[in-house]
Amino acid sequence: MSSSLAWLPRITTDLAGVEVAARSILEAIDSAGEAPVSIAVVGRSGSGKTALCSTIQAAAAAEATWETHTIDLLECSRDSAAYSNPLGHFIQTIEDRYQPVSHHNSIVVLEGWSDLRSEEAMAVETVLEHLPRGGCPVCLVPVISKEDAPAFVDGYVELGPLDDAQRLDFFSRCLPSCAARTAVDL
Repeated sequence: MSSSLAWLPRITTDLAGVEVAARSILEAIDSAGEAPVSIAVVGRSGSGKTALCSTIQAAAAAEATWETHTIDLLECSRDSAAYSNPLGHFIQTIEDRYQPVSHHNSIVVLEGWSDLRSEEAMAVETVLEHLPRGGCPVCLVPVISKEDAPAFVDGYVELGPLDDAQRLDFFSRCLPSCAARTAVDL
């Protein structure tokens, strides 16, 4: 598991605290240097996952030190569901939206993951691994069950309450270093 867990803050918040969470994430990313990082955003429907993505974009745009960073919010899963070949459309959408990013430091925010199946999860991992990178890709992924959890997640942000079973399932699968800890500890 990536050492990025050492610097990623644990943020438990609700919609009212989303700006604080966004700034904390930007600070953590900045402190990570050039290391690629993937972040999972966990939370129930309506907990503020999309709002967090939008707030991160706004917070980064307002900071002079982040003027060389680009944050792209990719909402591929909902678009792709209506196509006869949803996986093919999903991959094409990611490629089309990611490749034009030419900044030295780029951030990719992937939203809408809870709509995806395991095939799409594998496709995202493959696409992000093979696209040319100039900087750090960061994927904010709403994960609410083990089927939604991508293998490349390094850390997490928790928005709103998750029950103990969901939380422990996510950490035991995606964050092995946390697997022995209890839901209360997490």
